[in-house]
Amino acid sequence: MQKRKMLSMIFVIFPSLSEVFSNEESKDLRRQINELILNRDKFAHGNIFIDAENDKVIIQYYSRGKRETEISPEVISEITKSADFIKDKLHVLNDHFRTNRLEIEKEES
Repeated sequence: MQKRKMLSMIFVIFPSLSEVFSNEESKDLRRQINELILNRDKFAHGNIFIDAENDKVIIQYYSRGKRETEISPEVISEITKSADFIKDKLHVLNDHFRTNRLEIEKEES
Protein backbone atom coordinates (compact mmCIF):
# COMPACT_ATOMS: atom_id res chain seq x y z
CA MET A 1 0.00 0.00 0.00
CA GLN A 2 2.90 2.35 0.76
CA LYS A 3 4.29 1.81 -2.73
CA ARG A 4 0.92 2.69 -4.25
CA LYS A 5 0.81 5.88 -2.18
CA MET A 6 4.36 6.72 -3.31
CA LEU A 7 3.36 6.19 -6.94
CA SER A 8 0.41 8.57 -6.52
CA MET A 9 2.77 11.17 -5.03
CA ILE A 10 5.15 10.74 -7.96
CA PHE A 11 2.38 11.72 -10.38
CA VAL A 12 1.71 14.84 -8.31
CA ILE A 13 5.36 15.84 -7.82
CA PHE A 14 6.46 15.33 -11.43
CA PRO A 15 4.01 16.93 -13.85
CA SER A 16 6.26 15.90 -16.76
CA LEU A 17 4.87 12.38 -16.38
CA SER A 18 1.90 13.54 -18.43
CA GLU A 19 4.28 13.02 -21.38
CA VAL A 20 4.56 9.34 -20.42
CA PHE A 21 0.99 8.52 -19.33
CA SER A 22 -2.27 10.24 -20.03
CA ASN A 23 -4.46 11.11 -17.06
CA GLU A 24 -6.60 8.09 -17.87
CA GLU A 25 -3.58 5.76 -18.08
CA SER A 26 -2.22 6.94 -14.73
CA LYS A 27 -5.64 6.48 -13.09
CA ASP A 28 -5.95 3.02 -14.66
CA LEU A 29 -2.50 2.06 -13.38
CA ARG A 30 -3.35 3.14 -9.84
CA ARG A 31 -6.76 1.41 -10.02
CA GLN A 32 -5.19 -1.84 -11.15
CA ILE A 33 -2.55 -1.62 -8.41
CA ASN A 34 -5.35 -1.19 -5.87
CA GLU A 35 -7.15 -4.24 -7.28
CA LEU A 36 -3.92 -6.25 -7.16
CA ILE A 37 -3.45 -5.31 -3.50
CA LEU A 38 -7.02 -6.39 -2.73
CA ASN A 39 -6.49 -9.70 -4.54
CA ARG A 40 -3.22 -10.24 -2.70
CA ASP A 41 -5.00 -9.62 0.60
CA LYS A 42 -7.67 -12.20 -0.29
CA PHE A 43 -5.03 -14.88 -0.74
CA ALA A 44 -2.88 -13.73 2.19
CA HIS A 45 -5.69 -13.50 4.73
CA GLY A 46 -8.52 -15.59 3.29
CA ASN A 47 -9.24 -19.27 3.57
CA ILE A 48 -9.18 -21.54 0.54
CA PHE A 49 -11.60 -24.45 0.37
CA ILE A 50 -11.95 -27.22 -2.18
CA ASP A 51 -15.53 -28.10 -3.06
CA ALA A 52 -14.89 -31.62 -4.36
CA GLU A 53 -18.59 -32.23 -4.96
CA ASN A 54 -18.82 -29.36 -7.45
CA ASP A 55 -15.18 -29.48 -8.57
CA LYS A 56 -14.50 -25.87 -7.47
CA VAL A 57 -11.92 -23.99 -5.43
CA ILE A 58 -13.38 -21.24 -3.25
CA ILE A 59 -11.64 -18.49 -1.32
CA GLN A 60 -13.45 -16.95 1.64
CA TYR A 61 -12.30 -13.54 2.85
CA TYR A 62 -13.53 -10.39 4.57
CA SER A 63 -14.12 -7.18 2.67
CA ARG A 64 -16.92 -5.19 4.25
CA GLY A 65 -18.32 -8.47 5.48
CA LYS A 66 -17.72 -12.11 4.72
CA ARG A 67 -17.36 -12.87 0.99
CA GLU A 68 -16.32 -15.73 -1.20
CA THR A 69 -15.07 -16.08 -4.76
CA GLU A 70 -14.52 -19.08 -6.93
CA ILE A 71 -10.90 -19.34 -7.99
CA SER A 72 -11.34 -20.24 -11.63
CA PRO A 73 -8.83 -20.21 -14.47
CA GLU A 74 -10.52 -16.99 -15.66
CA VAL A 75 -9.97 -15.28 -12.29
CA ILE A 76 -6.31 -16.31 -12.23
CA SER A 77 -5.94 -15.15 -15.85
CA GLU A 78 -7.42 -11.73 -14.98
CA ILE A 79 -5.06 -11.32 -12.01
CA THR A 80 -2.07 -12.36 -14.12
CA LYS A 81 -3.07 -10.05 -16.98
CA SER A 82 -3.43 -7.13 -14.55
CA ALA A 83 -0.04 -7.88 -12.94
CA ASP A 84 1.59 -7.95 -16.39
CA PHE A 85 -0.06 -4.61 -17.27
CA ILE A 86 1.24 -3.07 -14.02
CA LYS A 87 4.74 -4.48 -14.58
CA ASP A 88 4.85 -3.10 -18.14
CA LYS A 89 3.67 0.38 -17.07
CA LEU A 90 6.14 0.50 -14.19
CA HIS A 91 8.95 -0.44 -16.59
CA VAL A 92 7.91 2.47 -18.83
CA LEU A 93 7.94 4.76 -15.79
CA ASN A 94 11.34 3.45 -14.69
CA ASP A 95 12.78 3.97 -18.18
CA HIS A 96 11.43 7.53 -18.20
CA PHE A 97 13.13 8.31 -14.89
CA ARG A 98 16.43 6.80 -16.03
CA THR A 99 16.37 8.65 -19.36
CA ASN A 100 15.24 11.99 -17.94
CA ARG A 101 17.17 12.04 -14.68
CA LEU A 102 18.53 15.57 -15.27
CA GLU A 103 15.14 17.04 -16.15
CA ILE A 104 13.58 15.47 -13.04
CA GLU A 105 16.34 16.88 -10.81
CA LYS A 106 15.69 20.33 -12.34
CA GLU A 107 11.94 20.04 -11.62
CA GLU A 108 12.70 19.45 -7.95
CA SER A 109 14.71 22.69 -7.66
